[in-house]
Amino acid sequence: ILGTIVSGRYELAILLPERDDDAINIFALGLLIIILMVMITVIIVMVFNDSILLLLNNQNMQSWLYFIPVAVCFIGCHNLLIYLNNRFKDFKGLSNSFIIKSSASALIQVSIGIIKQGATGLISGQIFSHLISNIWLILIVSKHKINLSNINKTKIIEMAKRYSDFPKYSLPAILANKLTNHLSNIIIATIFSVTTLGLYSHVQRVLGLPSTLIGTSIGRVFFHEANNEKQHTGMAIKTFKKTILKLLFIGVPIFGLLFIIVENLFAFVFGETWRIAGQYAQIAIPLFFVQFVVSS
Repeated sequence: ILGTIVSGRYELAILLPERDDDAINIFALGLLIIILMVMITVIIVMVFNDSILLLLNNQNMQSWLYFIPVAVCFIGCHNLLIYLNNRFKDFKGLSNSFIIKSSASALIQVSIGIIKQGATGLISGQIFSHLISNIWLILIVSKHKINLSNINKTKIIEMAKRYSDFPKYSLPAILANKLTNHLSNIIIATIFSVTTLGLYSHVQRVLGLPSTLIGTSIGRVFFHEANNEKQHTGMAIKTFKKTILKLLFIGVPIFGLLFIIVENLFAFVFGETWRIAGQYAQIAIPLFFVQFVVSS
């Protein structure tokens, strides 16, 4: 949740300026906000450590709380680098970065999971996969001619004011979206059991794949095309309508088919004991379809 808002949503503005120098100053602005937010997160974790553990009702999480600022930093930087690469139209590099991140995450999680049980593999996989992906994205960006000497305080302040609508409007919207997605986990864990939460989390990962693999890619292309249309016509209605229709055209058959076969699919792929997760998935499919269209 914090990772999506840690840069103030200024990463979205990187695509908008005509001049690359302005885009680089927006990138620098995002980095400064990330540094500030990470410092605040560190202070919160240090000061309210016991209170957070009491709220989570899990004393085993104490050592892992200090990894929250690290994860927030890596995710925030990843978002900035994604949009900077998107500006340079390096879509192949972006696709490879997602493959690298997913592969690194799976490899680390499985490897550590074999050696040691618990949350170590899951958390380490998430953190190091973002680090590896960030290094890859930095290498791609470095191929382009970027004049870092054009970054200055005056320009950063100017960009912050010019694109202030992003933290004003986009930040609350994405925060509400993420809270909605994760609120169900908190409610399920509180009302039902950890086992039920585990089943639902598995459903989230499986049904979230279309959004991760397809929706995210379409969304990034949309931002680029919408920016071009807005610069020429002052609006991006045509691109918006085309993208919505594309998402519906892709989403309806995928989620429609899943609704019919998902229960048996879970039982076949993951084993009969996971059939109940397939039943949860069938109930949740309309929600994930809406998320696929809206969140992309």
